[in-house]
Amino acid sequence: MYPTVALTAAGNTTDLSDVSFMLDPLLAQAAPFSSLCEIYAPLYRQVSFNAAAIGTGGGGADGGDGGGSADAAISDSGAVGLFSGPTAALALSDVRGAFQYYMAHFNRGRKFVIMGHSQGSMMLAAMMKTDVDTVPDVRSRMISALLIGGGMTVAPGQQTGGSFQNIPLCAKPGDTGCMIAYSSFDVLSPPGSNALFGRSPDGNQVACTEPASLAGNSGPYRGTVFPIKVNNALFKPDVSPPADITTPFVLYRGVFQGSCVNKNMYNYLEMKLLEQTGDPRGTPPYKNTPAESVGFGLHLADYNIPLEDLIDAVKQQAAVAVP
Repeated sequence: MYPTVALTAAGNTTDLSDVSFMLDPLLAQAAPFSSLCEIYAPLYRQVSFNAAAIGTGGGGADGGDGGGSADAAISDSGAVGLFSGPTAALALSDVRGAFQYYMAHFNRGRKFVIMGHSQGSMMLAAMMKTDVDTVPDVRSRMISALLIGGGMTVAPGQQTGGSFQNIPLCAKPGDTGCMIAYSSFDVLSPPGSNALFGRSPDGNQVACTEPASLAGNSGPYRGTVFPIKVNNALFKPDVSPPADITTPFVLYRGVFQGSCVNKNMYNYLEMKLLEQTGDPRGTPPYKNTPAESVGFGLHLADYNIPLEDLIDAVKQQAAVAVP
């Protein structure tokens, strides 16, 4: 489920005639997984908002503490309650409807992976509380859930108990029925007082699973992938790849390394850009300074930086779940 793509006005995105902004994350985050599986990416009437409306609370996006309403299932103290009330309820109804339709018409008893980012992860988590976490037959078919950049939580020191009661964090290569979740920040720009991710307002611990370790990789990220074209100008990185690169994506190998850290009460995936020498592509296009300045950290690149390790991790999980 794609993240927030409309950052201009409050309310729900109801005009779906132009999907160019939705294609940015779908092509950059979801499409690479098509080497493993079929991709089902429904449109939904997500909550749209003006980026300037985001407050400065040191909160984070959390799946909430259960219940049947969107308010109980979705909260985001850092975004000043934007993901609550009737707008969130409408978005959640679309996400639940899409999942139920997929299960009824396309799943045919197969194993599946759930994927989301940012608002998409929050909406999926709210859906999963009622439609996956507490439904053993459905939960048994879930290979894993990639709920990245959405502030999923666990009870302090535990693998479950925050966002979900029965779906733990993935802990090692080949774990199934679990979730991969994290929010990323640059080692040189750690979360500040306005950080929107990494800290839960309810006393739980924000989840952090390091993608390379789940892929059995103890070194730098195997493959970092950035799109050449970005339709939404607000999401364009500070620097662009050289103009003579004409492929849809640019690939960097072994230039980032990440680790889960807990610093100043924030739990997050700390990303480090390793030293480069003579790379004709220049600095990878991973930073968006306006986004960082309002507390997003490396949110826009959450998927891109460890992308091939995420794919490797899911591939190993699928090999266990579907031998």
